[in-house]
Amino acid sequence: DDEQLFYGTFHWQPERAVDNNINTKYYTPVSLSNVLTIITLPRVITQLALTSANDAPYRDPTSFNLTGSNDGGVSFHEVARGDIPHFASRMAKQIFNFSNYIPYSIYKLAFPTVRTSGSGFQIAEVELLTQKINNQEESDCIDCPSGRWNSVTGSDELADCLVCPPGKYVHAPDCY
Repeated sequence: DDEQLFYGTFHWQPERAVDNNINTKYYTPVSLSNVLTIITLPRVITQLALTSANDAPYRDPTSFNLTGSNDGGVSFHEVARGDIPHFASRMAKQIFNFSNYIPYSIYKLAFPTVRTSGSGFQIAEVELLTQKINNQEESDCIDCPSGRWNSVTGSDELADCLVCPPGKYVHAPDCY
């Protein structure tokens, strides 16, 4: 089929970048396909982890741009962008930290540049992470004047809530 012809092998498809398996990869010979769209429960992402693929370091990304959307992908807002230093080895992981207080349900991760232009693009694994505080994920707690409260489930449990930036309040499930 067309997908098989384009990606060449099952192990090269885009979903391989988020399959929790560093032995698979997303590879594309087409430089315009360096974008992954990740749909999730609303999460406040504060870290991006990237793992280099098994071969061809000239196809490694050298920059990233992470954006988020809460309107079904109609509009996206920048969460983080940055340069990606050279990976020390194959299957090596790099973690990028950034500030973010907004829980998005759709993230779009673009890799505008690669080590050698025109060589294609590859990545073994992409992880969108939340900062952990006292073994709890930051995005799992609501910080409101009235205490902790999950506006989605109505629970006051510490887990599975949202964090708002200082001076903001929770309003099902976004901050205002």
